[in-house]
Amino acid sequence: MEFLHSLGEWKPSEDGAYLAYGLHEGGSDLRSINVLNVATGEVLEDAVERVRFTSIDWAQDGSGFFCARFADPAEGASAQAAIAGHSIYFHALGTAQAEDRLVYATPDQPNLLHTFSITDDGQYIAIASTSDTKTNSLTLVDLMQSEWPTIPIITDFTGQWGAISNVGTTFYIMTNEDADRYKIVTLDIADAGADFVDLIPERDDIINDVWMVGGILITSSSHARRHCPGPSAQDPRSPSST
Repeated sequence: MEFLHSLGEWKPSEDGAYLAYGLHEGGSDLRSINVLNVATGEVLEDAVERVRFTSIDWAQDGSGFFCARFADPAEGASAQAAIAGHSIYFHALGTAQAEDRLVYATPDQPNLLHTFSITDDGQYIAIASTSDTKTNSLTLVDLMQSEWPTIPIITDFTGQWGAISNVGTTFYIMTNEDADRYKIVTLDIADAGADFVDLIPERDDIINDVWMVGGILITSSSHARRHCPGPSAQDPRSPSST
């Protein structure tokens, strides 16, 4: 059977000059990220291989993009080892993949997968790391510091945590930790002693998603319908409907 190439994720640079896109070749789950010059239609020599489980986010100045990929497997490595070591890199346009800058990796936990997003102000990368999709850690990387230091927010795996947005050093985070229907909390990362503050506590409705638009939080929720039993012979007062 002959497999055709298929398009994966894609993202234009902030100024629209370039388009980075994932390309599956021959039915493989792994893919490469290629870059198109939008004005000329030219596909650049830039190509990042062994990409999987990733989004694409450009640096605000268009100098390159961030993505998650696996390292090249060692010679003779098992198939399982070949898909370990998922890591986030920055690829600068006009450079070889070997020169990509490592942004975040967990060599002590090689089976973790990392998803990420860049805050609207371009200062931080928010990284959720998980091995089972049910729980995750949460880490920030400060891109305005030359060393790109990491800022651990959640280091255990007892719930789901997702950074929504930030205003300066105050982050808005969605979690189901101690809140089965989810809640929104804030955290000021500039205060070393700060704790999470409930902004939107858990309610009857389930919070599905949250966005910040123009400094305003918008939530999408679904109504949690409660189950009520029918009339009971033991208790004639039981409601027959809700």
